[in-house]
Amino acid sequence: MKKTILLVDDDADFLTYLSNALRRQEYKVIATTAGSEAFALAQKYRPNLIILDIRMPEVDGVKVHQQLSSNPQTEKIPIIFLSGILPVRAEGKKYFIPKPIGIKKLMKVIDTIFSVKN
Repeated sequence: MKKTILLVDDDADFLTYLSNALRRQEYKVIATTAGSEAFALAQKYRPNLIILDIRMPEVDGVKVHQQLSSNPQTEKIPIIFLSGILPVRAEGKKYFIPKPIGIKKLMKVIDTIFSVKN
């Protein structure tokens, strides 16, 4: 069964690039440019992984993380934070990759997460 990844980044071009790269690796991708939609999408689709930008307008990645962490349905979903700023403080299965990212590095982290999780 395909693993589902939720992508959340306000940069539409980057989101398209990353979505295409993940689909080529045969992941099911759900993507949004709005942090305000991330929590609802995570509840609806129950992704195996969330890739989350920290710096976004309106609802940033830190607030999304807080919502996800405080809900029993989403609190255990691993998160990869993407950002050009310092790592966010997070507990549990959380990972940080600074931007700009390399797809090969990202794929290694994803493979590690999925091999540990299941």
